[in-house]
Amino acid sequence: MNLSEKLPWLTWKNVHLVAVACIAVGFIILAVGMAIIGSIVAGLENPSWQAVVDLLSFPGIPSDACGIPHVFADERLSSAEAKRSLREKGLSERAMRGKVDMIAASLFLQSWLDERARAEGRR
Repeated sequence: MNLSEKLPWLTWKNVHLVAVACIAVGFIILAVGMAIIGSIVAGLENPSWQAVVDLLSFPGIPSDACGIPHVFADERLSSAEAKRSLREKGLSERAMRGKVDMIAASLFLQSWLDERARAEGRR
């Protein structure tokens, strides 16, 4: 399986929609989680270096289209942390549905913002 078969949503139309949405919402940066990229690459049969390069360059396409810079960030622990937080609040697995991804995204973004603040403080 090649990259285009694994990522049927990776079309110019979708790139354009992402770019338009970013502009409309007023994004100043696109933070891209590295875990999803690793998962996609791991799912490819015999991934080539070119497939990895293509996948890593994908965030640059909507970024370039709308003039908003992008960064990669580590998101691996955000889903586990979101589930742990919801369990501590007494939610069942069923009650967690639809909430984990939203909380994980929030944790991912906050983690990236905290790291950025620490890095800027060191300068």
